[in-house]
Amino acid sequence: MSTTLILSPWETEDSIAMAGAAQQMGWNMHRLARWSEAQSMDIEDDICVYGERLFVVFIAQHLPVVYLEPPDEWMANLPVVYVKRKIDCMTLGETRHVAFPAFIKPTVDKAFSAGIFNDPSELPAADCLPDHLPVLVSEIVSWQDEYRCFIMDGKVRTLSVYFRGGKLVDASDGSWPITQDEYREAKDFAQEVLDATTGSYPPGFVLDVGRIDGRGWAVIETNPANASGIYGCDPLEVLKVVRASCISKAALTPAEERWVQAFVSWDIA
Repeated sequence: MSTTLILSPWETEDSIAMAGAAQQMGWNMHRLARWSEAQSMDIEDDICVYGERLFVVFIAQHLPVVYLEPPDEWMANLPVVYVKRKIDCMTLGETRHVAFPAFIKPTVDKAFSAGIFNDPSELPAADCLPDHLPVLVSEIVSWQDEYRCFIMDGKVRTLSVYFRGGKLVDASDGSWPITQDEYREAKDFAQEVLDATTGSYPPGFVLDVGRIDGRGWAVIETNPANASGIYGCDPLEVLKVVRASCISKAALTPAEERWVQAFVSWDIA
């Protein structure tokens, strides 16, 4: 069966790169003029989706496609040797009683901006977001550098540095300079994590890794492949990973159901 790549109306450098990669792969490609077009689309091809997070969520609500992502608790369950800091998965309501300051990140849908919170009063109010919203609460650390790895079938398919000292490292010519040693070390560490946790993650996703000042290599976070920036990664390899993360609802297997993102309702009862 052929594949159709559906892109957001928002033309970014990344989505243009994905369109070019789809053309190389011989896929069909459809960039929506407006989100509402998805409500009347009738596509017999396998569907692959790439775009901003809310866009891909909208598409999943109107077309027969689901997305595979690591479970909320995957990061919190990693051995400490791979994260080198304390991480807990809990609800937004529970975070109001943790020790502050803390780094807090919603696990789904970017319900609020992740960052350092110094006091419970800085968290979204209960009448804005539900207390049952899952979040990750992490010890605050300082990252020396950060790398994005696109993962398919347990292997690093392409990677790129994106931050050094908290600043984007893109050069004026559009490249993302990385040394051979940096590339090798980032890939080796990411692969070590993947090999140690085989079977606990889906066939396609993003794994961000980096070096913590004074502690060394550690996992930063996971992200959905179809809504992640590619930085200096190979677009063709990125598209293959995105394809692996998008599954037809009809083709979804029982083994894959555990990785289907359950989008949390933000409605307040």
